[in-house]
Amino acid sequence: MAKLLIIVISLFTCVSFLHDPIHRYLIDDDEEQRTWCMVHFTPSIEIFNSFINIFHFIVPFGLKLISAMSIIGSIATRRASVKKQNSYMEHIKMQFRKHKHLIISSSCLVILAMPRLIIYFASECMKSAREPLIFLIGYFV
Repeated sequence: MAKLLIIVISLFTCVSFLHDPIHRYLIDDDEEQRTWCMVHFTPSIEIFNSFINIFHFIVPFGLKLISAMSIIGSIATRRASVKKQNSYMEHIKMQFRKHKHLIISSSCLVILAMPRLIIYFASECMKSAREPLIFLIGYFV
């Protein structure tokens, strides 16, 4: 099931961004001796692109958070049914302490993805430097 899910998610991600390379084109700039990669979306494609970027930001975080909460809840429920001397809420607190790395990792996912989302919505055209390697490294970090 996991192998199938990995294939489906990979295909969905590729298909959801397929519109981007279709709407890109190159412009040769003789004055500055460089080639610019330009993108031009129609208003409907721009709305779809914004939706896809937000979707790819929120869904992984939501799924990871929901799965962490369900793991913690199911373990606490099982332990509460076996160990009756502690209440259900005490078991929940113990499981949160024990599995806090699951919540922290989903929060880190949001923190690491936030700059990409901010750059997407706040970026405008700018004159790039002659050595774009540092911008490329910053983007991939």
